[in-house]
Amino acid sequence: MFSKVYRPLCVNFFRKNWARCYYDTPDFTKNNYNIQRGNYNSLDESHISYFRNLLGDDRLVMDLSDLEKYNIDWMNHLRGNSSLVLKPKTTREVSKILTFCNENKLAVCPQGGNTSIVGGSVPVLDEIVISTERMNQILDLDHISGVLVCEAGCILQDLDNKLSEFDLMMPLTRSRQQIIRIRPDDAPRFRC
Repeated sequence: MFSKVYRPLCVNFFRKNWARCYYDTPDFTKNNYNIQRGNYNSLDESHISYFRNLLGDDRLVMDLSDLEKYNIDWMNHLRGNSSLVLKPKTTREVSKILTFCNENKLAVCPQGGNTSIVGGSVPVLDEIVISTERMNQILDLDHISGVLVCEAGCILQDLDNKLSEFDLMMPLTRSRQQIIRIRPDDAPRFRC
């Protein structure tokens, strides 16, 4: 069973920062569970135009092959049907995106590194994915108190590497630290 399910060592895991550890692409989540669509609108060209004006073409993902890594969970059990991924760089852009989506009744799915093993970061239907991967800056580091302030898309290993330059370390270790991004439960200020 194990050899059928997992590819040996997931060769592309570290090279591409993403791995498909299973052979088959899962069916859409909506086909496997009794999920009712909420009172949301579907994405149309006017919505895409707004996002394109706000972020530019390079921070919109609409190509089907590129969308796969955002639509399928880490364990390859769940599959959403999002046709758009947005990659904001600032909280102001996130705020504008969420305000627009709220006003236009568009469903969203926030996503960090998509390394969740329970599928919470994967769209269920056709939600717009808001990826935090471009929000990866250290905003402040107090060398005396050891308080680090960073954006939501920072990778734990990158933070630890940066802190090591100051003889500090991240007081948090997780498996897959090389690819895992900061999450809401990491938000309390750590002392490094």
